[in-house]
Amino acid sequence: MAPATHPGLSGTRLPELIPRKNFMDHEDSTLNYKISPDGKKLAWLGYHHHHFTIHFKTIGQDTVERIHTHTWCHVSWFRWDSDSRHIFFSFEPVPRQPVHIYRSNLARPAARPVNLTPKAASMAQLQPQGVFKKYILLRQNKSRQNDHGLYRIDSESGDETLIAESDEDVVQWITGRNGDLVGCIRALKTNELQLERFDKGVWHILQTWTPEENVTSIGLTPDNTGLWLLSNRGRRTMALVRFDLSTGKE
Repeated sequence: MAPATHPGLSGTRLPELIPRKNFMDHEDSTLNYKISPDGKKLAWLGYHHHHFTIHFKTIGQDTVERIHTHTWCHVSWFRWDSDSRHIFFSFEPVPRQPVHIYRSNLARPAARPVNLTPKAASMAQLQPQGVFKKYILLRQNKSRQNDHGLYRIDSESGDETLIAESDEDVVQWITGRNGDLVGCIRALKTNELQLERFDKGVWHILQTWTPEENVTSIGLTPDNTGLWLLSNRGRRTMALVRFDLSTGKE
């Protein structure tokens, strides 16, 4: 018990102060469990030395290893590579610092991760379903902050290929399951959102949403003929809808 020092508590004794680490310590926190594509490994985010990093193990075995990120920044997300031997990840945003995408080899978890987007000026973002056998698809800006072009990055060499340029109005690129550019969602000067389809080098307007409406692309349907959207068009709440890319109807 600690003695009271305030005059109003004279003659009383207080309980011991609660250590700050009891509020700040997250050593037992784990989240975002993901099984590798080959079904043999398990990876997750876990706390280690005051920051979240990637832990992994072979399923059925007890040995747990960690990727050494060589920084105190928290890992915000990770994605398995298609070969089940590498992992892509990014760190939580830090003021005035660009967000990059890194790749680590699980055979050498202590090695410094490879930065696949060293030229990004402020942000690099992996596309949904953007991991393929030898490359990834991502958005990144290399000059203006809001100019996020679509790029194909070789997973091994880091060589990049520009697929589509952004005029600072593209808020989301839409890519297919085979890595092809399918369309985009643009922010118009009227504060409206516009869905466009890319076909044989030509952009086609499919639908426009008013400022009061909201839409987010989730991904293509398995047959690539439709698009899954979260949309509140014509309703008060967000709903999952299938948008036909040929007819333009939900």
